[in-house]
Parts: sequence; structure tokens; C-alpha cells
Amino acid sequence: MFKSLSIRVISLVMAGVAAILIFFTVFFASELTKLSTSISYKQIDSVTELGLTLIDELYPGEWRTEGELLYKGTVVINNNYDVLDIIKRKTGAYVTVFLNNMRVSTNVLDKNGKRAVGTAASKEVSETVLKKG
Repeated sequence: MFKSLSIRVISLVMAGVAAILIFFTVFFASELTKLSTSISYKQIDSVTELGLTLIDELYPGEWRTEGELLYKGTVVINNNYDVLDIIKRKTGAYVTVFLNNMRVSTNVLDKNGKRAVGTAASKEVSETVLKKG
């Protein structure tokens, strides 16, 4: 009888410890995900700000379009990779410039190793970046 009672007590204690461990595992995993997401958004904001600053410094003037061409000042941005490649070298970030939802300049390569210009933004990118900023 005593042996059976001690097994039950030990089982209950072990179940309690397991429940607490599961709770803390889920809690900390959730907090780490929130933290990494926050850090990722801060990095994205920093790279975006860096890119816009570099473009403003290198290509003074207003943004404008003429047909399917995107200009910054007098410089055509379509297929202009200078700033994007600098950002990739310095930060490791992939950068794309869109005209509406079409890539006109990017440092993203397709499966053949060519720049993915002339391709449409994915639904997620279009919704999150282009529509919501």
C-alpha cells in the first residue's frame, strides 16, 4: 500500500514538473520568436533607410516614371544595380526596387543565377511591403 501511494505521489510530482517544463518551453519559444521578429524588422528598417539614403546621395532629384522606366533625378533605376550591390556587400541584405509590383532592379538572383528583374512581387510582398509600407 505504501509503495503504491509513493508511486502515485511520484507520478503526480513528475506530471507537475513536466507541465511546468512544457509551459516554460512554450513561453520562452514564443518570446524568442517575438524578439527575433522585432530584430528582423529593425534590420529591415535600417537597410531600407540606408538604401534610400545612398540613392538620394548618389542620384539627387525626385522620383518619377516615364512609361515603364523609373527615374531618380536624371538616372534610370531600371537595371541599375550599383546601390543594391553595395547594400548586399555591406549588409548581406537582398534589395529590390519595384515600379508598381514589377521588379525593375534587384540583387536577388533567380534559379539560373540571373537577376530577377521583370518579375512580379509575390502576393505576400505586394500586400506587406507595397500596400502596407
